Amino acid sequence: MHKNNVRYNLKTRLFATISLLILFAVATVSTFSIYQFRKTTIEQSNTQTKQLIKQLSLYTGDYISELSRLCHSPLYSERIMKTLELECKSTSDILNKKREIEDFLKELMTIPRGDILRVSIFSDDGIYSSSKTDKTAFYSSNYKNESWYNDALAYPQTIFLPSHEEKHGGYTLTFFSMILRLQSLSDSNKSVGVIRVDANYNGIRDVLDSVNMNDGSILLIADNSHNLIYSNKAANSLELDKIVASALNKANLIKINNETFYLNSEAINGTDWTIIVGNSASVLLKSINSVTILSVILAVVCVVMVLIISGLFTRSFTQPINETVDVMKLAQKGDLSVRAPESKSNEINFLNKSFNEMLQNLSDTLARNTRLTKEMFEAKYLQKKAQYDMLHNQIRPHFLFNTLSTISLLVKCGKAKEAVQCIDELSILLRGMVNSDKEIPLSSEVKILESYLSLQSRRHDSLKYNITVEDSVSDCYIPALTLQPIVENAVIHGCEQTIKDILIIISIVSIKDMISISISDTGVGISEENLNEIKKRIAESEKTEVTDTKGIGLVNCYQRLHLKYGDSLKFTIDSIVGNGTTISILIPSDRKEDALNER
Repeated sequence: MHKNNVRYNLKTRLFATISLLILFAVATVSTFSIYQFRKTTIEQSNTQTKQLIKQLSLYTGDYISELSRLCHSPLYSERIMKTLELECKSTSDILNKKREIEDFLKELMTIPRGDILRVSIFSDDGIYSSSKTDKTAFYSSNYKNESWYNDALAYPQTIFLPSHEEKHGGYTLTFFSMILRLQSLSDSNKSVGVIRVDANYNGIRDVLDSVNMNDGSILLIADNSHNLIYSNKAANSLELDKIVASALNKANLIKINNETFYLNSEAINGTDWTIIVGNSASVLLKSINSVTILSVILAVVCVVMVLIISGLFTRSFTQPINETVDVMKLAQKGDLSVRAPESKSNEINFLNKSFNEMLQNLSDTLARNTRLTKEMFEAKYLQKKAQYDMLHNQIRPHFLFNTLSTISLLVKCGKAKEAVQCIDELSILLRGMVNSDKEIPLSSEVKILESYLSLQSRRHDSLKYNITVEDSVSDCYIPALTLQPIVENAVIHGCEQTIKDILIIISIVSIKDMISISISDTGVGISEENLNEIKKRIAESEKTEVTDTKGIGLVNCYQRLHLKYGDSLKFTIDSIVGNGTTISILIPSDRKEDALNER
């Protein structure tokens, strides 16, 4: 038995618990450590990358600023500025002006920077240019209509013209430009021309190529139109357009060719360029992977050693009580006839004896209680169900007879509007009858009373009524249609047996944790003999069934309330012949709807 039930064996569970705790602890510590190490490495890499990008951005910005300063060179030469303002009256003047300006531009081109391709000045007299390349610039004769020219005239600062191309036969020249308006020295609002410096990317490439990047890291420069300006060797085999698009959209991660890259970017001031650096996740985490493998190996070795020790310990600890556990498992499945064997250990022997005694007592008690409970439940259930069904069937004809009589009388009298109102009130009564086997709030019971009395007041002009209900008890529950038969008795035995005016007063108030219900009328009252007979029938109704219809309303009401509230119910009848009758009911305050058979 012990060998075939390993799943629930105490030793197995104890060993499994210890093993899981150890595995959980080791896995948690290892996972957290690796996670922290990974997080720290990535954060440090991102910090270093941001610093690098910042430096490159500053350098590139300084580079662009130097080109901008080159554009300001004519402003520092009074001679050139006066020459630009000079109005030529002859061909000789035009040639002298052109020679002097282009000589100045040639002097500018002597600077030791191989990235400066040409410098040009555009004035009303024409174009003056000096170039390091043998490729002639394709400047349109209608340059004054070009957007870059008009932008330069409208803006006092240096303008950056993004990368553009010039095709010379089968050769394409790619460059960018810096443009500045040249203002007259005598009148700052007057423009004497526009200077334009065209440069290629060799200067930027030389610097960026010398940057020491991590293996697998990519370095790019792109403009806002996603045009690639620079890329290092590591980026040559990648889908650069996707990387540029992701970086310009401020994405932090991108996956290209099954490789994840952490992206960082920085805009370059004064241009529409953005520096992009992408670090390969596999390279960044290479050192982490080696540490992770080592950590896992050490963790596995430790876990194996601890599990071996735990297995030996749990085996020696659980061996003495295995047989007792097997017996307990059989008893747990419902077999109370099993008995635990005696053990050599005093503690286990005491446990087995106590367990055997408990099984015997439990078996005897369970059998006895099962028999008694079944008998008691069947008897009480059958009795209460029979009583309640009988009361329910008795009470319905009483309602319908009087209500239909009232409606019939109104119809015969031609009071159609009042008949319709009576039908509405009858619907309230019928809904109450449908729910007469349930419990309803006092507020709903009061609505039934109001509907009934409204119907009867149309039938008996001498009938008046007054109903007062305390708000605090409106939501308390009572059996449906338990108060209506009392009011009906007051109408039948009070109003129909006299010609004087009859007043029915209904008062429902709260007294501590009880509800006090008073129903009184000013009718003919009940004789002492009849009153004693009714009280006797009420007292005997707890033990016998009602077989006739005399006084059925009061007896039914008492029986239904007594079935619900038991001895907590206080039900009294006081009557004086000629002065009327008062019925007082005191029941517990119950705001929860309980099934009647639960009582």
